[in-house]
Amino acid sequence: MGVVTALGTTPDEIFDAVLAGTTAGKPVERWADQGLRVSTAALVDRASVSVPVGPSVIGDVPVPWASAMAIPAARAALRDAGLREELGATPLVVSNTIGAPGSIEPVDKNWKVMDPTEPLGFVRYAQGALVAFVADALQARGPVRCLMSTCAAGNYVIGAALDIIRYGESELVLCGGLEEVSIMVYTAFHQLRAVSDRCRPFDKERNGLMFGEGAAFLVIESETHATARGARVYAHVAGVGYANDAHNMVQPDPKGAGAIAAIQNALADAALPAIAVDYVNAHGTGTEANDAAELLAVRTVFERPELEVSSTKGSTGHLMGAASTLEAVICVKAIERNIVPPTVRLSNPIDNAGLRLPVTPHARPVNVAVSSGFGFGGNDAVVVFARSSATADCEHRPVYVSQTFKLDKAGDLEATLGKKGLRHAERGAMLWAAMLERAPSFGTEGAVVGAAYPGYHQVVGIMRDYQTGGSKNVNPMRVPFATANCAASYWLIRRGVTGYSGACGSGECAGLDAMLSAAAH
Repeated sequence: MGVVTALGTTPDEIFDAVLAGTTAGKPVERWADQGLRVSTAALVDRASVSVPVGPSVIGDVPVPWASAMAIPAARAALRDAGLREELGATPLVVSNTIGAPGSIEPVDKNWKVMDPTEPLGFVRYAQGALVAFVADALQARGPVRCLMSTCAAGNYVIGAALDIIRYGESELVLCGGLEEVSIMVYTAFHQLRAVSDRCRPFDKERNGLMFGEGAAFLVIESETHATARGARVYAHVAGVGYANDAHNMVQPDPKGAGAIAAIQNALADAALPAIAVDYVNAHGTGTEANDAAELLAVRTVFERPELEVSSTKGSTGHLMGAASTLEAVICVKAIERNIVPPTVRLSNPIDNAGLRLPVTPHARPVNVAVSSGFGFGGNDAVVVFARSSATADCEHRPVYVSQTFKLDKAGDLEATLGKKGLRHAERGAMLWAAMLERAPSFGTEGAVVGAAYPGYHQVVGIMRDYQTGGSKNVNPMRVPFATANCAASYWLIRRGVTGYSGACGSGECAGLDAMLSAAAH
C-alpha cells in the first residue's frame, strides 16, 4: 500500500494520526483573498512532493499535480509489496472524480469563445491524461483503465481489480485513486454551503464536508500468486457490491435504498452474513443528508446496535475520487492492528443512531471490515475486507451485444428529453440520455458510459463564473454535471434504474473500456 495525503505519506503514519484524532484541515493561505466564508481544506504540501520525471516522460508536458501525488504513492505501494517499481504487463486501474482543473485554470484566463491559447492545458485536464502520466512513470505496458464514478470511484477500481483476478486476466493488479483540489471546484461547493471548517460526521451540529487531496494505491493479487512469491498479505478483498439510488444527482435517497442494496450486494459477493462484520468505515461526509441516510442504511442492513461505525473524513478530508482507496487502506490497517478508528470532533451524535459511534480508538478483534463509498448521481459501491481468505470465484460467462443504436439527429435533444431534461445538464449527458430514450426498451439493470473529456464544458463554465464575478458568481449546479459519471447517472435517475452504473475515461479507449466494464457486471 502507498499513500500521499496531507495527513501522512505512509499507511501507518495516516492510521496513527487518525487514532490520535488529528485533522489535516487548515485554512488555505493562498485563498485568503477569495472572499470565502470557509477556506479550510486538507491540502498536501507541494514542497513535500518532488514532481517526478521518469525516463519516458510524455514530451515536455508538465506533470499535473494530481499525477505528481499519485506517482510516488503508486511506487510506494509496489515497494511495500516487494515488487519492482516498473509495472510492465501488470494492469493499472485508477480512479478520479473531476480531472485536473488546476491544469487549465491558467489557460482559461486567456480564453474568449472556446479559443485555447495553451492546448496542452486541455490535454492535462482529462482524467485519462492524469492516469497516462502515472502509467508512463511506472513504465506500464499492460491494460490501463480510468474509472470515474464520483466519490465512490475508489471502490469501483478495487472491484475492477478483483474482477480482473477472478476472471483470470491477471494474477496481480495495481489500483488506486488520485485527486487534487481546485479553487474553482471548491467555490462551487462553497456556494452550496456544503463545506465546513469543522467537519464532524454524524454529529447533530454537522454542517459540511472538508475537501482533501492526495493519492492512495493498493496492490491486489490472487492468493495463489501471493503465496508463491511469499508476499505479506495484509487482508483479503472478500467482496464488492454496487447499486444506484436513481433518486437525485446531488442528494442521496433519504431512505438509503441504494446504500442498503450496495452493502447487501457486497456481503452476498463475499458470502458473509451481516453478523460477521466487525467494523464499518462509513462514507460519512459530515453533510446533513448523507450522514442521516447512511446511518439508516447501516442500521437496516446490520440490525446490531453494537456494530462499530466511524468516518475518517474529518481527519483526512474528503479525497473524492481517491476517498475510497484511502479508506480501504484504513480498513486494512484496522484489521491488521485490531483497532477501530474514531470519528474526530463527534461530540453530540445524531439522535437514535442505533449504532456504536466511537470517539476514541477502540481495541477489539477486527476480522471483517466494510468500506462504503457513495457519490453524486446515486453511485454506491461497497467493499468487504476480511482477515481470512475469500472463497468467491468467477467463471467466464457468455456476454452478448443484443442491440446497437445511435442518435440520428443531433439537434433533436429537446424533442426527445423535453425542456426540463435539458436544464443544467452537460451536453454529453444529454446526448447519451437522448440516445437511450430513443432505444427500444430492454429492461436494463445498469449503465456504463465512456468519454474522453467528460464534463469539460461545465468545468470551463465554473471557471468563467469565477473569473467574471468571483466565488459568489459560481453556479453550484454545474458541479454534478462536471463529474464524469453524470451521463450514466442522468439517464438512470430519469428511468428509475437502480443497478450498476459507471463511467470510464481512458482517453480514446473509453468506449471500449465501458463495454468491458458492462460485460463484467
